[in-house]
Amino acid sequence: MPHMREFFESFTEDLFQFNILLIPFGFLMGVQSGRLLEPISLMLFLPLLLYFYFLRKRIKRLSVFLLATWLTCLIGIFTPHKIFYTAFIALLCAQSVRKRTNAEAKLNISFELLCFPLVFLAVLYTASGYLNAAHMRPFIYGQATAIFMLALLYTHLKGINAELELASASSLQSTRVITGFANKFLAFYAVGFFIVLVLFRYMPFGSLFLLFGRMIRAGLRFLFSLISDDGMDKMPLPEPAASDNALMDITPDEAPLWLRFIERAMIYVVNILFLLAIIAFVVMFFLHMYRGFYSRRGKKLHYRDQTSEVKTLKRPKRRRMHGIGTDNAVRRKYYRRVNKYFKRKQLMASDTPEEIKYKLRDRERLDELTPLYEKARYGE
Repeated sequence: MPHMREFFESFTEDLFQFNILLIPFGFLMGVQSGRLLEPISLMLFLPLLLYFYFLRKRIKRLSVFLLATWLTCLIGIFTPHKIFYTAFIALLCAQSVRKRTNAEAKLNISFELLCFPLVFLAVLYTASGYLNAAHMRPFIYGQATAIFMLALLYTHLKGINAELELASASSLQSTRVITGFANKFLAFYAVGFFIVLVLFRYMPFGSLFLLFGRMIRAGLRFLFSLISDDGMDKMPLPEPAASDNALMDITPDEAPLWLRFIERAMIYVVNILFLLAIIAFVVMFFLHMYRGFYSRRGKKLHYRDQTSEVKTLKRPKRRRMHGIGTDNAVRRKYYRRVNKYFKRKQLMASDTPEEIKYKLRDRERLDELTPLYEKARYGE
């Protein structure tokens, strides 16, 4: 995949996750401060996405990568809202580290994944009036627009990159036709989206939604009013059990020594096991991160709900002598005899051994060497 197409696909994915993360932080900061400036100020951290992308592509050592990534959390300490900004940057760092160390962390946008934040934003948009946060409605509206457009753009880039990767293997299929068709498809969806966007902005859908909610609430109240408590049978309360004097009440001070010893031993065993489980989890986490960072990443193509994985094969170690990678003595000898004629453009790569023998009949004696070479090169 060319670097520019890979960059735009990865950066669009980062923008989508950035806006998803912006929803809770922006809403909390807007409600707390009572202004729209604080949520918008989170946009100042957008250049960090470019910085994280550079680290994922250029840094080859895990320790340097983790240090350079998590040092950005220090930026939040020197800001007016230290807790919010530092936590926001820390989550961005965690996403970048996971994306670099986990090959399965690639974003796959589905209908359910896209509907959840949009429905959540619609609920916030409606409830902002009740929460004394009506000033947050432009921010919520802009976030819903950005998330939908980024999801559409990322799906487009991801699909077209997969198509171009598959089409590049076939010389009979033009990639320009695929690109043009996909761009027209995206333009059609974008125009339809903006039409719906204008209708949602200037049509009283919010008032209709509130009216529908009041009707449902009135219907529920009417149904509950029909239910009477007079005909319901009263459940008898359970009587307290009689005290049994035969039971022995043992307090911790009166417990025998062996029972207190077992109790203390069990407490120590549980604490030690819990501590070992935490240590094992931390070790496995860093081991998984280490293997994911230094693993050879093969390309994955997503096509028609199927995934094909292309892994890089290790080249076999072969002895190279005089420019030819083979251990066969006959092939090396044949190569030394005819290579100088290839350099002089007197032979072509498409010539067969018999044609080479015929062309060099006055210069080289290849009558005995040619059959041996054919047998060594092509087998029986």
